Amino acid sequence: MFASMRMILPQRRDIILELQEEKMLIQQPVLEQGKLEQFDYAIRDSARNDYVTVS
Repeated sequence: MFASMRMILPQRRDIILELQEEKMLIQQPVLEQGKLEQFDYAIRDSARNDYVTVS
C-alpha cells in the first residue's frame, strides 16, 4: 500500500525508467555464417521470383 505512495525525485525516476527499459531489451542472437548465407539466399531468391501462396 505504501509503496505506491512513495515520492521519487525526477532525476531518480529517469534513471529507474532507463534501467527498466534496458531490462526489456533482448540481446540479438549471434548467427553462424552458414545461417546468414541461408537467409541471404532466401531473401535474394524471393526478390527474383514472384511466389504465389495458394491456401
